[in-house]
Amino acid sequence: MAQFWKSKAVKIIWTVCLALFAIVIAGMLSDAHVKQKVPVGPYGSSVFVELWSQGYVGLTGTWVIDNDKSAFPLQVSRIVCRLNDKSCTESRAEVSEDTLMVNQDSYEINRWDEHVLIYTGSAQCVDYVYTVNRDTKQVSGIRKSKVGKEKECPVHSKELLLRLADGSDVYWEMQRETRPVAALVAACIAIVLWAGFRIRRIINTKVPNL
Repeated sequence: MAQFWKSKAVKIIWTVCLALFAIVIAGMLSDAHVKQKVPVGPYGSSVFVELWSQGYVGLTGTWVIDNDKSAFPLQVSRIVCRLNDKSCTESRAEVSEDTLMVNQDSYEINRWDEHVLIYTGSAQCVDYVYTVNRDTKQVSGIRKSKVGKEKECPVHSKELLLRLADGSDVYWEMQRETRPVAALVAACIAIVLWAGFRIRRIINTKVPNL
């Protein structure tokens, strides 16, 4: 029985099991790293325009910046626009590392016709213009630096192109960018090489005559 456990076949099987276990551990460490960087995921999007003619529009999604990186990519917004109030209210939840923030902003409706809704807002250094297209159900925005504020607020001088997107797409894209693929592949290659070298040594080892 003792001789069986010392056989080449058993040693090779044990080496393969160790290699597979090490690969699983490497994958778990990779997943843990991604989970730490992307702890939650905004989900879905909705552009409700069925009550457009009655003066109501509801929007849900995640704002993305097409020409730059977002400071808070893990974000979800719920926007309600009412023509009678001539305003749109946005409730927004944002995650920054281990901090969850909730904000609410109000915007003025500047245009509401059969096809397009435009609402605007203003901050200290920038102006926002948002457009909702009833026909295509596309929601976009532009952040522009206020005229005369370029030198006072240089960090906001760049014009940003915004788009209300599906939060799940943002979540999976962040996971893809965060996952240490190169390190994981390198670790798996090292494990396979180690296993191959060890198996080769086992095969080439001479078994003493009994």
